[in-house]
Amino acid sequence: MEFLSLIVAFSALGFAVFTFSVHTRALSNLRRKVDELELGIGDQGLFAKKKAFLVAVVSKTHDANKVQLSIRNDGLAIARNISFKFIHPQTSQDISETFRITTISSPVINPKEYIVMNITFSPDTPNISQLVMLWDDDYQEVNRRKQLIKLR
Repeated sequence: MEFLSLIVAFSALGFAVFTFSVHTRALSNLRRKVDELELGIGDQGLFAKKKAFLVAVVSKTHDANKVQLSIRNDGLAIARNISFKFIHPQTSQDISETFRITTISSPVINPKEYIVMNITFSPDTPNISQLVMLWDDDYQEVNRRKQLIKLR
């Protein structure tokens, strides 16, 4: 009888050690996955701090042949070397020659700031244009964003 008790006790002890090791291994795997995810999120945050994101907003003026174009930096980094083109949405031709642009601000945009340009139309200027914005930031050179804007 004592021998049977020892067998049951050692079996229970062996089962407990086995269960403990299986759960410890599972927990360490989960902890490793959580750590990898946290590092990935941290890396994304570092990349986001290096990126600029430009958005164009058109404002009407008192003159029917003029608008104000504001280009805003919604990113977390400085946008540098900013250039842009106006493309006809149907023919894909550059239509920048159909109007005159007056820049009244700096070509470098800090985070959460904007630059403003006055645009004067000619009769050949279409009502809608595709604005292609190009800029450099700390993450990458020559970022590109296209946005349709209503000029008239």
